[in-house]
Amino acid sequence: MGNSKRVCILTSFVALGSRVFYKIAMTLAKADYQVMLIAPHDKHDIVNGVRIIALPEPKNRSQRMLKTNFQILKLALKHRAHVYHFNQPELIPVGIILKLMKKGKIIYEVLEDFPNVVERTVWIPVHFRPLIKSLMKFTEQFSSKFFDALVFPTEGLSQNFPKAQRKCVLTNFPIIFHRDLCINIDKDLRSIKKKFDIIHLGTISPFRLEFMIEVGRLIKQKIGNFKWLFLGISKDSIEWARQVMKDELFKNFYFKEQVPYSEVPKYILMSKVGFNYHPYEPRFNVAIPVKIFEYMYFGLPVVSTALPELAKYLNGEEVGFLLKNNDTHLFAQTVVRLISDEKLARKLGTNGRRLILEKYNWDSVSHRLLELYSDLLKEG
Repeated sequence: MGNSKRVCILTSFVALGSRVFYKIAMTLAKADYQVMLIAPHDKHDIVNGVRIIALPEPKNRSQRMLKTNFQILKLALKHRAHVYHFNQPELIPVGIILKLMKKGKIIYEVLEDFPNVVERTVWIPVHFRPLIKSLMKFTEQFSSKFFDALVFPTEGLSQNFPKAQRKCVLTNFPIIFHRDLCINIDKDLRSIKKKFDIIHLGTISPFRLEFMIEVGRLIKQKIGNFKWLFLGISKDSIEWARQVMKDELFKNFYFKEQVPYSEVPKYILMSKVGFNYHPYEPRFNVAIPVKIFEYMYFGLPVVSTALPELAKYLNGEEVGFLLKNNDTHLFAQTVVRLISDEKLARKLGTNGRRLILEKYNWDSVSHRLLELYSDLLKEG
């Protein structure tokens, strides 16, 4: 007999996100939980056993934080569940209301060091940032004592919440695709033509993009033409890059906005080197960019900042280069080396893929999610 326990997952971002849907929701659905996902989507649907309760896509940030979150609260109150699971700080008030009005357990998934994120959030006026940072820190710390459990992507981030009732670390390792995507990775690694020299996955701030533009300028000086793909970048960032870059450099950069999660692998497979840069700031020092493990899974050598949480897993592993010195010349030199030395790039990429298949994958940590849910539900 199937599991009769109902789970309601809440997010105001896209329903089919790589973590919220493909990892959290699908793991629970495969364990026979009845999973509802309340999120922006084009229609009500059932996907891989997950029931999606669709909300209209918010037109802007203000609408998402006000109207969409209110719609989430109304629907969450309407649909009774044993566990409510959400992953954004602006949904904390929703979690508190559900805790007061419902009998279900409440899980807050803390994906980033949000108070420190505020310091570089460009749409927040500079003179308001200290106040908003303090308010967010207080809200998160207060609610952490109130909610039944907190989930984190890194151990370092979990240490920011010493008073949480229960903590669970689910490292954001990649999914080992079986039949979830219609690709044959080992075959495609050999057959797909490498269209791009470098790839960067995910959103990026102007500050980090400026660093990468300078790296690109130095690469162009060393080897001439190259192709750098930025996948999942926002329209605002593309326009910003267009304004600050000279045309002769801009033509080497290829910008593409977010694509469905199932389409990401083909772009990685068409690239030679996976790139990541983060400054050494408090919010990044407790983070692990999942893109690094995704590059490795698809056989790419990596060039990245040696972030502390990332170094815990990759120090001593020959999968690429973790650079402690955030120097544009060093990054450019390292990328050029990998582009130029196909044998070395192939060796490091093969090592990285093996490490993901054998050790650092979602299957190796997903049991913690199921154990957390089981323990919470046993408490009644």
